[in-house]
Amino acid sequence: MVTLEAINEDNFADILDLTADTALVAPNSYSLAEAYTALKEVQDGKIPAEYALQPFAVKCGDEYMGFAMIGLEDGEDVNAGSEIYWLSRLMIDDKHQRKGYGKQVMTALIEYIKSKPHGRKVDYFYTSVVPDGKGGAEKFYKAFGFENMGIKWGDEDLMKLTL
Repeated sequence: MVTLEAINEDNFADILDLTADTALVAPNSYSLAEAYTALKEVQDGKIPAEYALQPFAVKCGDEYMGFAMIGLEDGEDVNAGSEIYWLSRLMIDDKHQRKGYGKQVMTALIEYIKSKPHGRKVDYFYTSVVPDGKGGAEKFYKAFGFENMGIKWGDEDLMKLTL
């Protein structure tokens, strides 16, 4: 069973060592730099503290085997009409893929969001997927109830889950 753990000095290097197909997901170093940038925007008063990205180490037993990052946002970028959570990253290390860990991570993330970590209910969870010609990522998210919005988010397909 997987657990989500805050990134800290004890697991930072382990997370940087994880790898996955960078054509489908950004490297963890890039994702952690994004999280740092969001913290800087909080410090500069550009965004509220609750809008800082939340990176998680994904651990199974004693082994780090993945990375996930979500963020609470105002929803304006996707015309949601309310605050949303955005799944920025979900990666499972190459050697741990196709073992069901991704499903466990998504379940844990959805439960985390439903627990109202910012003290209020949020109705939507968004993500985007790189079209790979196989539909694997889209099929994965659809299994959790995400809908393809039929909208491009850059080069990716926008998907939404109603919580």
